[in-house]
Parts: sequence; C-alpha cells; structure tokens
Amino acid sequence: SVALQNLDKLVYVAIAIALAVGAGWYLTRRVHLRWLEQHTDLATIVLMSPRRFEIFCRDLMEREGYRAHVTRFSQDQGVDIVLRDRRGRGLAQVKRWASVPVGRPHLQQLYGEMSHRRAAFGYFITTSWFTREAIQWTRGKAITLVDGRRLESLASKHFGRIQVSTDDMLAAPPILSPVQRDAGGAQASADGAPTVAVTSPLSAADIHDERRRQLSLVAGLGVLLLGSFLLVHGRAEVPGATTRVAAARPAITPAPTLSLAPSTSADIAAGIVSRFYAAIQQHDFATAYALFGADWQRSQSYEDFVAGFAQTLSTSFSTESVRASADGATVNGHVIALELLGTEPTGYVTRSVYAGSYDVGLVNGQWRIISGALALSSRSLVAR
Repeated sequence: SVALQNLDKLVYVAIAIALAVGAGWYLTRRVHLRWLEQHTDLATIVLMSPRRFEIFCRDLMEREGYRAHVTRFSQDQGVDIVLRDRRGRGLAQVKRWASVPVGRPHLQQLYGEMSHRRAAFGYFITTSWFTREAIQWTRGKAITLVDGRRLESLASKHFGRIQVSTDDMLAAPPILSPVQRDAGGAQASADGAPTVAVTSPLSAADIHDERRRQLSLVAGLGVLLLGSFLLVHGRAEVPGATTRVAAARPAITPAPTLSLAPSTSADIAAGIVSRFYAAIQQHDFATAYALFGADWQRSQSYEDFVAGFAQTLSTSFSTESVRASADGATVNGHVIALELLGTEPTGYVTRSVYAGSYDVGLVNGQWRIISGALALSSRSLVAR
C-alpha cells in the first residue's frame, strides 16, 4: 500500500541520517586524535627547569630562522639568548612563569640592554601573558612579544607533541658555544632535532580508548542497519501483507520514529565542569571565569580568581556522579592538582587531591556554575 511504501522511505531516510551523523562523528574524532598527537600543552613547557626553558626557546628561535645561543645562566643582565639574522644582532629574554604577567619594567630592562649593546631587534618570550600597559609600551619598538598561547602554537608547529623528562626538569646539560654546536657538539643532533623537545605519540591507553569509541560507533551503526533491514524486508514475507490482497492485510503497527534525544541536564552540567577545568589547564582563566554565574562573579573578582592558581602547575577533574534536579544538576568529583607550595625538596612537587561538588544551572538562559565547594582530601610529594 501507499502507506507502507511511505513508511519504508522514512526508515531509509532515518538510516541515511544516522550514517551521516556517525561518519561525521568518526571523522571529527580522527581529526581530534591527530591534533592531540601533534599539539604541545603549555603545562608541559611550564614544567621545564629555568635553564632547560632557555635552551628550549633557543631551539625554537633556530627553527624560526635565527642563529641563536644562550648566555651564561647568571649575570646575564636580563638577556638569555643572543640572536642573529640579516638585520644584525638581536636579544631575547625568556620568563617561565605560570600565572604572573609580564609588566612594563621587564620590557624596559630588555630595551635598555638592546640600546646598550646596539641590538637591532628583541624578543620577550613567556609562558604567561603581558599586561595591557606592557603591550602599549612596546608599540613602535623593535620588540616582539611571545605569550603563552603563541609559544604553545610555535612549539606545536616546529616540534609537535613534546614530553619533558625528569632530567629536563631538574638539570640542564652544559651549554656549548655556536662553534662547538656547529662542529657536532652534544646539543645539536645531525638532523637538527630540538635539544629539549622529543616528539612523542599519545599513550597506549589513550589510543586504546579512542579505538574503542570508534569500534562502538561502527557496531552501533551495524545493529541499526540490520534491524532496519529486518523491519522492512521481513514484513513483506507475512501472508496477506501485499497490496494484491489488501482486504486480508493485517493491521500494521507504525514503525517507531527515530529521533535524537536532547542532551540531559546531567550531561550538560558535567560538560560545563569539564570545560571549566580544561580552560584552567590551558591557563585560559578568562574562559574559566566566564563559566561562573553572576552571583559567584560578584562574590569573587577575576584577579582573586587568577591569584588562586598562582601555585598550580596543572589540574584535572574527574566526575564521580551527577545528580539531576528540576533546575540543573550537581556534579560530584575530585580534583588532582600539581602545585608548587614552596616547601617541597628540590626536584619534587606537591600532589593535592580535592573532593567536592559543583551546582550547575541556567542563568539568564545560559548554563553556568552557580556554586561549588572543594575540600582537601590528601597531599603527597611526587618527583617531577
């Protein structure tokens, strides 16, 4: 009958939509996995020792086309790297700071050294960011500013995904002169690979989890296709179900409508908290702060919020449970943070575990973190 044919068409359309959505999800995950394999996390760079960070920046400048060598670790008068290109000599100062901005006085110190040494240009490289006053002061001057986001981008471009070993964090190798390095010294490899950065793929566990998700998608699509095939073609084998014997055709139960269920409040709440800690991990405090509700923002200024992470090297949140309510959801979990409290022995950091919950709901039509509380559960020392 006409109604049966229309029903068959709807089933095939639903299958086509499901296949398109599944293929899009699969390709997106593949691209994301590839991006993770080639992306450097700023938190990894922050873990470097000060001397190793200088060597890392020197290697980065060489990849950018400069001849570069680092100065002595002490008594450098604010100059960490000396650069050369067709314009002449340049000076670079680097700061491996976690959450302290670079202000105008530091740039003035570099500019003074540039004038004293008659340098043609300068670089200031930091893992944090520059104050607005510092950015305005450098306008019209031959100083290039490289903040944490740009440093992360340059490292990903030239080195891919890097890892920092314990030796990289605790000690640095002796510094060779440019002549020694050009002659095949210990710091320059034959293929020009970076001294600090070592390209590394994701861990086996990460790859296994990603492959498991992709196989689950393929299996789900297979079940959908098989069920739809049996639904459409199996019905044609029922006696008296054809259009030639319409009077004897039994009643046909309409096929269930396929629809994509909207995300539940629990899923949305868990996603908001995950986005919050992902921004913290990237030192994108502005994005994290924007996820707070208006009442929370009024109770804590942005400056105080940023200052609260001054001793934090990295942080991650694990969701344990989510309890939905009429106007939102409560996300329970724990936070694992690596911190420098100033009391650790050399070569160690503090691993702190906090447990608590966040209340997430709608604020002026937008999902926001309304309130939350974390309590310290344990602390221990771990080697870098």
